[in-house]
Amino acid sequence: METKPNILVLGNGGFIGTALYNHLKKEKECEVRGVNSSSMNLTSPESISKIENIVDENTVIVFLARAPRNQDPLTTFEQDILITCNVARLIKKKSLKKFLYFSSTSVYGDGETNLCINENTKRAPTSYYGISKLVSEEILQKVCQENGISIVILRPCMIYGPGNNERPYGPDRLIYSIINQGQLELIGDGTDLRDYLFLEDLVRILEKFIFYPSQGIYNLASDDSVSMLYISEILREISKKDFPIIKLERNRPKIDQKLDISKLLSFYPDFKFSPLKKGLRKSYEFFLLNQNLNKMGTVK
Repeated sequence: METKPNILVLGNGGFIGTALYNHLKKEKECEVRGVNSSSMNLTSPESISKIENIVDENTVIVFLARAPRNQDPLTTFEQDILITCNVARLIKKKSLKKFLYFSSTSVYGDGETNLCINENTKRAPTSYYGISKLVSEEILQKVCQENGISIVILRPCMIYGPGNNERPYGPDRLIYSIINQGQLELIGDGTDLRDYLFLEDLVRILEKFIFYPSQGIYNLASDDSVSMLYISEILREISKKDFPIIKLERNRPKIDQKLDISKLLSFYPDFKFSPLKKGLRKSYEFFLLNQNLNKMGTVK
């Protein structure tokens, strides 16, 4: 194991960044700092001068930051690229131990069935978000290569777990809907296959990449593609509620996708994923507790 590095989490105020930052703060042998939109505007070039004073050759940067969502997706795209370019300028100025970039499987595209998406699968993003991730990958790979810095690019599937306030169409939205609306909405028949990764598992995987020698591109998933319909059946058992299922009209054909994570497992062969039911139960209990606290006026 390498000497414990100093860690800088860019985006420690978000769903994933908060969980990672809090976990790493428990490490007694390393220093952990965080930057988020509340403390710094990463779209501004001036942010670089502030950050460069807290990084050195023993620093690992974990780049999770994203621009806030905007009604105009092009505005979000523009701001995401601005953030990436500013971080790239930081890399050009400072020596680092390692750089981790949190990309997305959206770089592969969302429009075709593919049950074996590996790291060499053609990148063909179909959204502004996916395009921004692909462009950022290229920028960060180039600047790290030019400056002799090891870079790890991580392409995760959808992450679910306690604290997810955005709740895109996935497990956390289903849970929130059951608790707050007494029903559940599925797109089409809900049988499309996708990968989902529990937040606690993701944090443990990120910790491994931070503290152990690593570089390259890795897909992140649980190796267990499931449908939303299957998840709804588990949630019915967990919640013990006979909620109705509302089926929404599809706006595109059914598409099944599955990530090949053999590269991840070769890097972390002894990793044990949380059972899906365990992760869903923890998420359900979290959202249920928050609802109860809100009713009592404890949480604002």
